[in-house]
Amino acid sequence: LSNAVLALAQLGRRELTFEPIDTLLLVQEILATLAFQINQKQVTVDISPLPEVVADQLALEQIMSNLLTNALTYLLPDRPGHIRVWGEAGVDKTTFYVGDNGRGLADAEHEKIFEPFYRSGRQDTPGEGMGLTYVQTLVRRHGGQISCHSEPGQGATFVFTISKHMTVISNR
Repeated sequence: LSNAVLALAQLGRRELTFEPIDTLLLVQEILATLAFQINQKQVTVDISPLPEVVADQLALEQIMSNLLTNALTYLLPDRPGHIRVWGEAGVDKTTFYVGDNGRGLADAEHEKIFEPFYRSGRQDTPGEGMGLTYVQTLVRRHGGQISCHSEPGQGATFVFTISKHMTVISNR
């Protein structure tokens, strides 16, 4: 637990380097690292065209990797898994969506899942309950927000934004 808290503190202090990122390529690379699990579980993954963003490459990789790994981890074994990734560019922010047809979450958990050490549902997968806390920290450092829309047994969709005004936010 001490290491998890230390890692969170380091995420909040690491200097971010903002650069243009091809998010479609980034997601494809992450999915390539998850290919064995995707094939093993026979999961269908749909990626819609994704807008480019100006962001910290490592941070965006960590955000997307965590959300995609969670989507894959929490699928239900009794139905074919489906994961969808899409995004849209707005005037002041870019919004990304990572959705699945997995276990889902009760309404009361939609905010709790971002709290340190919180783990939802049955504890049948390894983890320390820090992944979504890390994600939220990195999204906030990009001037964005993250939320979850979900229903038990129907899956979850995580929605996060990246501000288009990072030169101001990065110096905080």
